[in-house]
Amino acid sequence: MVPRSGLPPLLKLSALQTACETADHILLCSDYDGTLVALQENPSQCFLSEQLWGILQRLTECPKLRVVIVSGRSLKDLKSLITVPKVGLVANHGLEIDMDGLCFTHPSANSLGHVLLQWHSELTNRLAPFPGIWIEDKGLSLTIHFRKLCPSYYPELSLVIEQLRQELNSQSLLVVRAGKKVFEIRPNFAWDKGAAVESIVKEFYGAHSDVLRIYFGDDQTDEDIFRVWPDAWTIYVGEKPSTTLANYYLPSFENVASILTALSTNLNDCPTKPSFSALL
Repeated sequence: MVPRSGLPPLLKLSALQTACETADHILLCSDYDGTLVALQENPSQCFLSEQLWGILQRLTECPKLRVVIVSGRSLKDLKSLITVPKVGLVANHGLEIDMDGLCFTHPSANSLGHVLLQWHSELTNRLAPFPGIWIEDKGLSLTIHFRKLCPSYYPELSLVIEQLRQELNSQSLLVVRAGKKVFEIRPNFAWDKGAAVESIVKEFYGAHSDVLRIYFGDDQTDEDIFRVWPDAWTIYVGEKPSTTLANYYLPSFENVASILTALSTNLNDCPTKPSFSALL
């Protein structure tokens, strides 16, 4: 698919509600930072509000619906923030999954732990001249956070990141991907958020390809899901993206909360979901 230029159409709640009411099975997925909660200079302060906690819990009470949070955070970190029972978790951009009895860690990512440790040490030295930058070790990946960095340092940082990109490309083990005020260093193989959610569809729904898929996301890595779900209710969250593969948009994370609130009320009395035990 070729990303469309500019904003896709604004998501209409009534249309989404109608689709959910008539669907037999619903898989509702969302990014976390910037989508369910506001971005913060310190990611450890991105807490789920009490109100949204209750909304997610109410959504999980609908028998035909599954709720999954998809994030670049580590699974340990995500578990500390999302304590709603029955909510599935996809962490580290898909390298870790924990939902409905499925506990998955990508085996190839585990084998690169020592390489990531070496690069963590190397990058700590290389980035020391940049005040406010810090490197997060997420076990299966690394994140360079530069939200607190003075913009005057951006040109110099770009040169360092480009050099890093070239070195990693020559080794073919890791890859650099840009996000909102972050650079992600991840294993270099064909697995991302999109591959992870597709594996969830196959695992839990099998031949039931009619499952209604919904995804809210605000970052470049969410395009991986928009790409593999071209016919789904994919919603870009934020203002005026230059390009996106999402089919709809919402201006902010507050709008996402409003949509989820309406769906949790509307779907609370939805019909019972059939058992998929024979497919697991």
